[in-house]
Amino acid sequence: MDSNDLNAERIVSDLSYSLITSGYSTTGIANIVLNYAKKVTASTIGYASVIDPLTRNNICHTLTGMIGDSCRMPPGRGGIVFPLSPSGEYPTLWGHALNTRTPFYSNAPEEHPASTGLPADHVAIERFLSVPVVVKDEPCAQISLANASRDYDDRDLENVCQIGLLFGHALKRFQLDDASPSVGVPGEQAAPSQQEEQDVIAEQEEAFPVNIQATITSNLKRLTTPYIEQLRQTELSSSQQFLLEKLQENLEGCGSSLLSHGRLMHVSFTPQEFQVAILIKSGLKTKEIADQLGISINAINFHRKNIRKKLAISNKQVNLQTYLLSLEEW
Repeated sequence: MDSNDLNAERIVSDLSYSLITSGYSTTGIANIVLNYAKKVTASTIGYASVIDPLTRNNICHTLTGMIGDSCRMPPGRGGIVFPLSPSGEYPTLWGHALNTRTPFYSNAPEEHPASTGLPADHVAIERFLSVPVVVKDEPCAQISLANASRDYDDRDLENVCQIGLLFGHALKRFQLDDASPSVGVPGEQAAPSQQEEQDVIAEQEEAFPVNIQATITSNLKRLTTPYIEQLRQTELSSSQQFLLEKLQENLEGCGSSLLSHGRLMHVSFTPQEFQVAILIKSGLKTKEIADQLGISINAINFHRKNIRKKLAISNKQVNLQTYLLSLEEW
């Protein structure tokens, strides 16, 4: 693997971490995706857009000098609207990937069959790459890039397709989370009915690419190992040493295995329940978890109750940490 491949792999890995740790926002997700897509392809301009499921119009939340004033559409639903043509297809070169559901690039875009030319005030497009994000054979988003510092190649297309998978997953999780009203503890979803929960789990399983779990685990190791090694070289108290050993013992696989086992057991944790469960398993007490997450003890007890319910632990004598530790797939 050459240095360019390693750099691209690192960029995609960084992107996955950024999407996981960022607040949920369509515009925020699109901006993060576009910045990383430009970086991995050395592109100077581009956009990341989301298809409106009702109108099927392409809503562009990010624009980096890609278009001129004469082809700007009125803003709508948080972005610039690129509408369907009367024929029901997306027009010109930017719509080709969406119409065909196929990613492509061209280093001579003016010669591409889908090209219809550019308005006089449009930025010159010397190279063009576009990837549709397709779910259930329907496009839900798009990443388009232009004017890289060198010709696009198959490796660029593959890397942006990987970014497209992450983009689609992040949007799907955002839509699933956004669909449920919050009650009880602020920021938490209302408890869904059994059927609703099964439907959400099925959608999450379909939307969650297998390779993202490996990426999460890789990110956890990459981000924490240097700090663990630095801590080992400092003078630690016995309690600090114990906590450090606990951290290292539970780090291996904790990012992916909790998600994996949750799906295996048909359990759908909220993001904060996920955090609380990991910290319980690592041995932290309720007050320690509350201090670490910056929320109240009552909120932690609320999460503990929900975690036990979702894991079907009806016996109050069962210790939650012991139960979590018994799950070998964690």
